[in-house]
Amino acid sequence: MRKPRKVALISVHDYPRGMYSAYWNISVTGDDLIGYKWTARLFAYEPTAWEHEGRLTKDRPEGVPYPDLPGDVIFKGKPVPQDRFVTLTPADQAEVVMMQEVRRERIAEATEAAPKPVYAIFEKPNAPSWNEVIEATDGTETRDEADAAAQQWVLDRIEGFRRADAVELSDDDVKVLVAEFDRARRQKEYGKCDKMRGMLKAARIKIEEQVSIGYEGDTAWSRGKAKGKAAKVNSVMVMPNPVDVWGAIRDTARELWDKLAKPLLALAYSATARNNRLDELTALIDAGTAGLFRIYDGSRPATCGTATTLLAELTLSATSSAAASGGDLTFNPITADSSANAGGTATWFRIVDSAGTCVIDGDVGTSGSDLNLNSTTISILQEVSVSSAVITEGNA
Repeated sequence: MRKPRKVALISVHDYPRGMYSAYWNISVTGDDLIGYKWTARLFAYEPTAWEHEGRLTKDRPEGVPYPDLPGDVIFKGKPVPQDRFVTLTPADQAEVVMMQEVRRERIAEATEAAPKPVYAIFEKPNAPSWNEVIEATDGTETRDEADAAAQQWVLDRIEGFRRADAVELSDDDVKVLVAEFDRARRQKEYGKCDKMRGMLKAARIKIEEQVSIGYEGDTAWSRGKAKGKAAKVNSVMVMPNPVDVWGAIRDTARELWDKLAKPLLALAYSATARNNRLDELTALIDAGTAGLFRIYDGSRPATCGTATTLLAELTLSATSSAAASGGDLTFNPITADSSANAGGTATWFRIVDSAGTCVIDGDVGTSGSDLNLNSTTISILQEVSVSSAVITEGNA
């Protein structure tokens, strides 16, 4: 698993697709003896050009059909997910492997003949040479220095790709996000905190956590008119003046609630009850044939709401998981998506049954999220896999 960056200057949460038209890719190579070299590139969410028969055009060539890709391998009348493959005889496994190789070759042929979307952002889009990708490399002494230089290179350019039609957050929108940030922080849901902080930062909203005597938590926020200019404070949610009678009453009420709520809310369920609740999820997912594990970009909708752009679709085992045990539901092997549907930044996922009926929604990140990927940047046609998945039904 890729280790998190020690130098974190830029976060994917700070530049959501709804407000920016580009994302980035950073790589660092080298070692302590020869030094490190970094490479950074910017990519558009929508194709900047189309490559077909050795030529590049601004629009997709007309009259060229979309590739007709072969479906899943069918052996003896049934698809062959990984859990079924391992139960086949060696002779049948060899035949399935040969069928899978033929399918891959046909996919490659169909893809090669079709127009290919180009997502790289060109520094000189009107230049004769279309391969002048925005890219920079540099030799540095340490990996952290290389990583910082690459991230700073992106920071210097990404603001130029802020969408002109980006929806600005109203004061009411900001208050809702700040309240959600406070709730997530108190629940120690740090992945969601990062997401909320990023959405606010993308809207040029700066938040500062305040601490006051007797109660910890309220958040101040201010809106910056433009980059580089002083921020104007629209509203500050801070503790009232100590002489404020209503403020004192509110503090007393909060303190009393904190004392009363903990024993009242500390419910605990037996292992059998927790396992039964988890097994109900399995029954919903397994309705019909194998369920699907879908990964999306953009802002996560309300639970089971209208989905955004589908980046990848993985297939669950026909029996998605074994019976829950100890409050844990462990998924059986998940078949990777060998060719991602679209390129973008993964932000949330949905598990559905074979008919597409929503069962579970969750956040995607690289750490501290419901689903953690090595990288949230997904390129079209890239393989996307989930090595393991466990849902825990815990006690308060």
